[in-house]
Amino acid sequence: MITIRLATKDDATAISLVVCNTLQRSNAKDYSETVINRLLNNFTPQCIAEMMSRRTVFVAISNDEVIGTAALEQGTVKTVFVAPEHQRKGIGSRLMNAVEASARAAGLGSLTIASSLTAESFYTTLGYTSLKHKFFGDEETVLMERRLAHQD
Repeated sequence: MITIRLATKDDATAISLVVCNTLQRSNAKDYSETVINRLLNNFTPQCIAEMMSRRTVFVAISNDEVIGTAALEQGTVKTVFVAPEHQRKGIGSRLMNAVEASARAAGLGSLTIASSLTAESFYTTLGYTSLKHKFFGDEETVLMERRLAHQD
């Protein structure tokens, strides 16, 4: 059974492990070792804890273990990762549903995300539209957007 809940500061180390493991195992097919190593430095437990102070962060839990995460910072989706062994099981979609519900509750009409090349097709299946490709040095991302339908 998978549970989606708000993250706490106590989850920072587990979130860091999921993100770093996913970067090394899933994203490495689309990015150079240099890019992956640079990204790993941004997702230490200390960096995750600091990010949590300005983001609404969700985690997916299975057997008391963090297996995925997603966050919302203002109108931008951030740090969406599911452990490689748990991918393609609907967990990312459930995390995104939580993010989108939080965005609707905050009155947001749309969300953006700077998607990795690895995740672009995932977001497309959720209704996100590619706006443009952006480069941060040698790291290519895809700026994507989704209009949110408000639910009563």
